[in-house]
Amino acid sequence: MTGASAIIIILGICVVVTTLSLGMGLLSYFENSTALVAQSGIYDGLYRISINKDYENLTGYSIGVGQGSATIVVDKDNPQYGFSLITSTAIVKNTRKVHEVKVMIDSITGKLTIVSWQEKAV
Repeated sequence: MTGASAIIIILGICVVVTTLSLGMGLLSYFENSTALVAQSGIYDGLYRISINKDYENLTGYSIGVGQGSATIVVDKDNPQYGFSLITSTAIVKNTRKVHEVKVMIDSITGKLTIVSWQEKAV
């Protein structure tokens, strides 16, 4: 193998590695951005419940966050009385992520306790 062909092979490998690294970096960036938008939607729903413990919005409302948006649904008394289910669906550059939080609400004080927080499969 001559020196020229070795340099061409090394340059080709460098191009492939650089392309893969950039692609994975962008994918990671969009995944993190979408997760942050979904979390922002959850926090907005928690805020609205903290102001009004009887808050419910089954049709959903949208908020803009950075370059994306989140649609939030607050389902009161789901899965049972005294709980609320908050679902936030985030979209950033065609990447979609759904977070779901179950919150227990004290009927007297209105204190919120997060029972579970999970990312749902899309």
